[in-house]
Amino acid sequence: MNKTICILISLEEIANSENISTSYLSRYFHKHMGQSLIKYINSIRLEQAVRMLLETNHNLIEIAIECGFNNISLFHKIFKEKFKVTPTTFRKTERMSQNNIRIEKEYGIQTFSDKPLSNEINPYKYMSYEIKDI
Repeated sequence: MNKTICILISLEEIANSENISTSYLSRYFHKHMGQSLIKYINSIRLEQAVRMLLETNHNLIEIAIECGFNNISLFHKIFKEKFKVTPTTFRKTERMSQNNIRIEKEYGIQTFSDKPLSNEINPYKYMSYEIKDI
């Protein structure tokens, strides 16, 4: 885990440590990275949160805090904006999806998901079907 991202860090702290203004830092970062510093930091925090959701059994509060979100509401809001589902729903559906892949490999049972009709969230995306010979 990237420990520097998981602490609470602010634009002001970075600007002060580099002896530059916050407005200059914001413009410079956006020009060179194509996004705001906060969005960049939150994307790194969300990457770590996704790993933890899939690889650990930590509760959401522990994950939020460990990834640098100072409260669960902010974590939930940013996660849902990015992934269009709540962290809990993401954990359940992605773990099911990973389990389906394991089942396919180990047992040769085919599972599949419906294809989305548009770029919007597809509620059937994670539904799995088992095909059996009768």
